[in-house]
Amino acid sequence: MDISDILQDLNRDRDPFADDDYDDGRPSGQTDLQALTRAWINERGAAELLPYAPHPPSPPLANPSSYPKDDLIERATNRIKAQIEKVEEMTGDMDPKTNFSLIIIQTEVERWKFIIRSILRARIAKIDKHTLYYLSTPELQTRLSETEI
Repeated sequence: MDISDILQDLNRDRDPFADDDYDDGRPSGQTDLQALTRAWINERGAAELLPYAPHPPSPPLANPSSYPKDDLIERATNRIKAQIEKVEEMTGDMDPKTNFSLIIIQTEVERWKFIIRSILRARIAKIDKHTLYYLSTPELQTRLSETEI
């Protein structure tokens, strides 16, 4: 038994981070991870707070550099919760193969959590630094989520 055998034994049907696309049109875990990473890089690189768009904007208002779309943060958080539940289920088993799988899953969960925290940290830093500016006009307030306001 080598590492490739252990990795193949991971149950990809129950893995919310799997690369497979869902039948109902939801993006795959890999697509979400790429979108989160892109949002993090965009937010850190932008001088101003990027607009918050919880749902995809209509075509005339489309902004390709807006904050994560399609409830990406919520979807990623749900994926993380599902993985944590899976880790809790696997914790009782002391099989070395299961323990290695558990380490892989925990590492992946920590990566997702790091990216989400980094996005939020970048946004909060900009809001803290320029609070009055973002609250000064309704147009700038649209860049904030309900939680950030």
